[in-house]
Amino acid sequence: MLEKKEEYRTIFALYMRGVKIILLQFKLYQERTSLKDIFIKNTIARALVSIDAIITLYSMHNETDGWIILRCLLERLFHLRHLENTNSYEEFNKWSFIKKYEYMNDINSDTSMKSKLEKSFFQEFHKSKKQYKLYKRENINWKRGEAKKLSKDMDMPFLYKYGYDHASLY
Repeated sequence: MLEKKEEYRTIFALYMRGVKIILLQFKLYQERTSLKDIFIKNTIARALVSIDAIITLYSMHNETDGWIILRCLLERLFHLRHLENTNSYEEFNKWSFIKKYEYMNDINSDTSMKSKLEKSFFQEFHKSKKQYKLYKRENINWKRGEAKKLSKDMDMPFLYKYGYDHASLY
C-alpha cells in the first residue's frame, strides 16, 4: 500500500509541475487575458490545491473528507464545461456579482450579525452598490448546468456516477 501512495505522490508532483507551467503561461500573457482565461486559470489553480488536499487526506486514512473535496472538484469541472458550452462567462460573472451582493446585503441587514462583524467586512460591499444596480437592470438569468447531463455530454458519465453522485453521500 505504501508503494501505491508514493506512486500517487510522484505522479501528482509531475502533474503539479505541468500545471505550474500552464499557470505561468497565463501570467506571462496576462495583458491579453479574457474573462474565460481567468476562469480557466482559477479553476486549474483550485484543482491543484484540491488534488493535493485529497492525496493528503487519503494518506491520513480520511477518505470521507477526500470524497467531499472530490465532489467540489468535479462540480468545478462541470461548471466550467457549462460555461464553455453556453459561452456564458460574462453572464455568469455578472450573476455571481449580483448573488454575492445580495448575500452580503442579507448579512448587512441582519441585526444579529452587526455585533459579530467589523465594519471593514462590508467595505467592498458598500462600494459596489452602483455596479449592482447596473447589473440588476440587465435582468441576468444565468442558470447552473446539470452535473449529470454535463458528464454525459462530455462522454464521461462515470465522473457523475462514481465521483460526483457517490461523493454526495458524504
